[in-house]
Amino acid sequence: MTVTAAILPDRELKAVVKTKATFSTTRNERTGTSSPEGNLKEIEVIAELAEAPKELRPGGTATVRVESTLKKDALLVPLAGLKEKDDKYWVTAVGKGELEVKIGKISTTFAEALSGVQEGDLIVQ
Repeated sequence: MTVTAAILPDRELKAVVKTKATFSTTRNERTGTSSPEGNLKEIEVIAELAEAPKELRPGGTATVRVESTLKKDALLVPLAGLKEKDDKYWVTAVGKGELEVKIGKISTTFAEALSGVQEGDLIVQ
């Protein structure tokens, strides 16, 4: 993620996502209005800058470029069913017991399972 503050237009600042809402809303839902432009979807993201130049002030405006990853055919397991112990991840699958799972990317609700489970495995939460 990169941030370009209006006060520093020639400088890109690096940032990382700290939190991301699990669902989108419209501006109309958020503000209680009913304007046509308010039907655009919004997702609240809180980012942390890698550095904070002294020129930045509260309430300033910025352009933020968020890079997201879309992966076709990813096998996902719910975070609610994922356990971590000894720097390894485990799930409990119906009829299979505890399975060690190698995970890839993690979202706010799911983790990408790179190995250890198969499509159709029923994960106990």
